[in-house]
Amino acid sequence: MIPITISNLRKHFGETIAVDGINLNIGAGDLFFLLGPSGCGKTTLLRMLAGFTDPTAGSIHFGDRDVTHEPANKRDTGMVFQGYALWPHMTVAQNVEFGLTVGKRKSQFSAQQRADKIQAAMSAVEIEQYADRKPNQLSGGQQQRVALARALVIEPDVMLLDEPLSNLDAKLRLSMRSEIRRICKNAGITAVYVTHDQKEALSMADGIAVLRAGAVMQTGSPRQLYDRPQSRFVADFLGETNFISAEIVSRDNDQIILDSPLGKLASSVFPENLPDTGNITCSIRPEALSLDHNPVNELNGHANSFIAAQKDITYLGEMAQYQLTVSDNLPIKAFELNPHLMDRSADRIHVTVAPNDVVILAD
Repeated sequence: MIPITISNLRKHFGETIAVDGINLNIGAGDLFFLLGPSGCGKTTLLRMLAGFTDPTAGSIHFGDRDVTHEPANKRDTGMVFQGYALWPHMTVAQNVEFGLTVGKRKSQFSAQQRADKIQAAMSAVEIEQYADRKPNQLSGGQQQRVALARALVIEPDVMLLDEPLSNLDAKLRLSMRSEIRRICKNAGITAVYVTHDQKEALSMADGIAVLRAGAVMQTGSPRQLYDRPQSRFVADFLGETNFISAEIVSRDNDQIILDSPLGKLASSVFPENLPDTGNITCSIRPEALSLDHNPVNELNGHANSFIAAQKDITYLGEMAQYQLTVSDNLPIKAFELNPHLMDRSADRIHVTVAPNDVVILAD
């Protein structure tokens, strides 16, 4: 297992800046995600890691080794493409073997050694029974496993995955998420995975970098990014949230007191350099709101407690989604897990939120 260090990496295509001074440290053995919308630079960054695209500036290190301008065939990387790129005229075993028959590996292993490595790679992804089939005789999930086995067989230092689940149906994508994580962890490989699917990243990653317009907006664990977004972009991109404009009133020990359309709010999550006064935006996740379907008339000025008008409910079995309004028809989303007291006729709901769920954004 080796770490990856990316320092001030840039890529320009003429006047277009695709990657704009990215710095990342990826831990040895981590499954690390590059997450962002189309055109944010994540695939260009992955291609520079693979050696398919030469950087304009900056450096890439695999461990202590500078691979910035090394050709792709000398980097010891395994690549899994969005379209799998399997040879249709070859069997599964022949596709898996392909990486062992080119370049320096062509004469590095005996026929028996190659056979052992092919068997081990197919076993790791559980496709041994399909060894003699052609790719067109396999399902999408089985083809994906072949592509993974072909990358694993060369025992790479780094595995690179470019939206590998995008061609699968929704149900298969769910099952393959845990399989890919299991395979990478069992192999002990440092892996970099590109996707625009937030749930894919949150459910699989050890670490995530959220990219926008060629720059890294924030890095961290899935929990850190979801619970503690630093910007409006990250909060909005990773799931649903309520953005509330507010004014800083005071500080109370480790909390910031705000005046907002929801009334008085206390927040215990805020940037270190937050000024003592001014206007801010905070993010409150819908599932962080607690609902009381028997509201009281008097709130007694308590912070983080308000009455909302109920406009609509969507029942989804395990969850109910509420559309609420407060103040001057400010819309608020609230999610209630395992709903028991759902009342479509109710017109008022008492809502509370904990201070550590009121996240003041840096921007």
